[in-house]
Amino acid sequence: PAAAMKPIIARLLLCLIAALLLAGCGTIEKDKRRISLEAALNRYGDAIRWGYYGPALELVHPDKRGAAPPDLDNIQVTGYDVEQPPLPSDENTVLQVVRIDYVQRDRQVMRTIHDRQQWGYEPETNTWWLDSGLPTFR
Repeated sequence: PAAAMKPIIARLLLCLIAALLLAGCGTIEKDKRRISLEAALNRYGDAIRWGYYGPALELVHPDKRGAAPPDLDNIQVTGYDVEQPPLPSDENTVLQVVRIDYVQRDRQVMRTIHDRQQWGYEPETNTWWLDSGLPTFR
């Protein structure tokens, strides 16, 4: 009887190890996705904050990119604050809301916009793209 239990225990241990390894792989994938999102959000926020609209535009999904608005040289961003941290709406989409304070240089008028950023994940390339486009400064 004891000898018959050894193969069963060995199989159970193998199944347990396999389950733990699979769970670990899922955790690693989620960590990669989270780190990739944080990097994209930080790069984008820094680019907007410092007026580097070309690099910010490169984070917009290529299918939705288009040309940068022509009046960006007239915009001086004075504040970029996350009002709502990224919240997932599904497995590959998050929504973040940011308050952007800026000055129109030619008018010296201070304005504020609330930018609702929708970010989409592309699993094949582990890339997050801004689907909502650059903010509209008015």
